[in-house]
Amino acid sequence: MIRYDHRDSGLSSKVPSDVGYTLDDLADDALAVMEAHGVERAHVIGRSRGGMVGQVLALDHADRVATLTLACSPPGLGDERLPVAADWLLERMTERLFTGPPPRCVRPGGVDRGAGRVVRRVPLRRTHRKPNL
Repeated sequence: MIRYDHRDSGLSSKVPSDVGYTLDDLADDALAVMEAHGVERAHVIGRSRGGMVGQVLALDHADRVATLTLACSPPGLGDERLPVAADWLLERMTERLFTGPPPRCVRPGGVDRGAGRVVRRVPLRRTHRKPNL
């Protein structure tokens, strides 16, 4: 098993804030890690942004991806080649949002509790959603 940190996350190198990068760049990084370790085909598992990177890797290098497992990874964000959520899913989410009980975050104190959990659990890191090209 090989696990690595994307640019600007964990123990990886930090990119100057005026230098952007794309999902294609991150997929190329993943391919470079595979090549550096002599891996011809991999079972790729991606969580969150790593899942989006895995999708691009599978699109661009299908011969190098044996299987792709996604966890907590949105489809279609930031790359028009990725699938978008099915209409039925969007309808169900909208229905739940407007007809179900209010989410905990909109109940009294919910935002403060949620923000506190995020601050405790999520390390501060930069992401470039709109890279400067």
